[in-house]
Amino acid sequence: EIDWSFSSATAYRSYLEMVDPVQQNREDYVKLEALIDRMELVEVGKIAPDFEMNNMKGDPVKLSSLYTQSKFLLVDFWASTCGPCRIENVHIRSAYDRFQNKGFDVLGVSTDVRKEQWLAAVELDELSWTNVCSLEKWNDNEVVKSYALRQVSQNFLLDSSGKIIATDLRGEELTRTLENLLN
Repeated sequence: EIDWSFSSATAYRSYLEMVDPVQQNREDYVKLEALIDRMELVEVGKIAPDFEMNNMKGDPVKLSSLYTQSKFLLVDFWASTCGPCRIENVHIRSAYDRFQNKGFDVLGVSTDVRKEQWLAAVELDELSWTNVCSLEKWNDNEVVKSYALRQVSQNFLLDSSGKIIATDLRGEELTRTLENLLN
């Protein structure tokens, strides 16, 4: 059984090193090792992998075109069917309303596969920032893979150069971090 609560690739790698060498050729071990390799690419201090995905109107939006226009960009992965994501949208909207005039922006990246559900959730949750979605299944979504997502509700705070400066900021922690960075 894998402890999915580890937050860093280093912690996962140390867990993986405890596995009996005889087991290291197993398919699940190889997959986990590949996940850890991808996790290392999106840790704090790394440049976020660039991607392009369609917005609500069907127009392509490139991540790098957004972080260069703001001091800090929260790349928030979520889905309309994810209860914790929908609750967190309230906190993100509050932070966005408070800090958008100081250089904070959000890119909502939905992992939904049904466009109608995605658009309805954006409207219902009043997500006024840029929202994108590939409408691909989780296992087929290249952005999900490149960001080594292990659950739907994850986020990455980027600076204006695209460097990841924090991950998985929730509720008041997001607000406190932005207060420290922007005040």
